[in-house]
Amino acid sequence: MFLSKYATGFYSFFRGFKALNKNKLWAYVLLPSFLSFLIGTGILYFSYQYFSSYLSENFIKLNSYLPSLLQFGNTKTTLILAKVFALLFSFFIYVILYSHLASLMIIPFIGPLLTRLENIYLGKSIEIPLSKDIKNAFLGILSSLKYLPLSILGLLFSLFLGPFQIVFMIFWEGYFLGKGSFEYMLEKDTETLKERSEKRKGHRTQMWGLGSAQFIFLMIPVIGIVLSPCTAMAGAFLLYHDIHES
Repeated sequence: MFLSKYATGFYSFFRGFKALNKNKLWAYVLLPSFLSFLIGTGILYFSYQYFSSYLSENFIKLNSYLPSLLQFGNTKTTLILAKVFALLFSFFIYVILYSHLASLMIIPFIGPLLTRLENIYLGKSIEIPLSKDIKNAFLGILSSLKYLPLSILGLLFSLFLGPFQIVFMIFWEGYFLGKGSFEYMLEKDTETLKERSEKRKGHRTQMWGLGSAQFIFLMIPVIGIVLSPCTAMAGAFLLYHDIHES
């Protein structure tokens, strides 16, 4: 049962891409994709610059603690290694911050896309009052702040997993990415936080699978950052409303 639901959620990410392409909805993707590109590349650039500078300047100190790993006797090789570590660290920082910033800064701009999907597949759009929209935005900020420490703890724990780090992060961060994609549907369809939590539980495994697929897609340079938010949202929409296409 778990694997079946997880696989359904995972595959729904690609179903979301198919729905966008089939219904020619790329015009609705432009603004969210542009914002996603700015946020994603901004996080990558500044985190890489920080870690690259820090590790390059302090590798002599690190060498005294980890001689078997860092002692090559070649400054150029040591600096290259520092940049490799900087790239690795900046990637995980990018994924962690992106999953939370996306729910705050990108998903609100996916509203027109979601409305169009509702009109196509449900025959009508689900309207919510402005007061509820503002309330949901505030709750979204609190939710992101609540789960951010868990993302950081997951990253710290993964540092001890060696080659299995990436596998752990796919599952760990996949939940937060999937949750962010589902949240907009839940906000429209529920009145209270308790009701939202109950409905979220019913989709948790599928949400996890969807987010895992999004995490993997985010590893693809440029394309991953640009297309993942809207593709995941479309996939979450099809899952939530149990829509099946041929």
